[in-house]
Amino acid sequence: MNELKHELFNLSLESDTSSSINHNNLTEVFTCKKVTYDGIDVASQHLAQLCDKAIDAEDRANRANQEEILCWCLYWKNFRDQLDEIIRSNSGKFGEKKARSILYNSITEQLMDHVTEISETARPGKILPEVNTPSIPQITPTKTTLD
Repeated sequence: MNELKHELFNLSLESDTSSSINHNNLTEVFTCKKVTYDGIDVASQHLAQLCDKAIDAEDRANRANQEEILCWCLYWKNFRDQLDEIIRSNSGKFGEKKARSILYNSITEQLMDHVTEISETARPGKILPEVNTPSIPQITPTKTTLD
């Protein structure tokens, strides 16, 4: 075994005739685990499919991020336009801080209506518990008399 290690890792070049390892045995060791081209083709196809799926997933994620950025940009533009309109329509009576407050209240009201619609359509017929109703029965103390 040491001879094999020495021969494989020997940095100096030796001639084939002076080697003490039987080259026929060495080639048999390396050829017994022959990989067929069909196996490589199948493995390559699977690897290519995995790469395609990864690239497609990355493209979808990038597209979703771009759409989200576009939505935020359009929201900001629309918000700024509405803010300017509130200030302009009130002849400058409101400053930007008051106009923002009015606009935020309007947006919050619209969102609350939208969220309510979604929750009602997502679970039709489900009765939600009251917020102030205790779920655990309350224990009331009783008076006892000692005889």
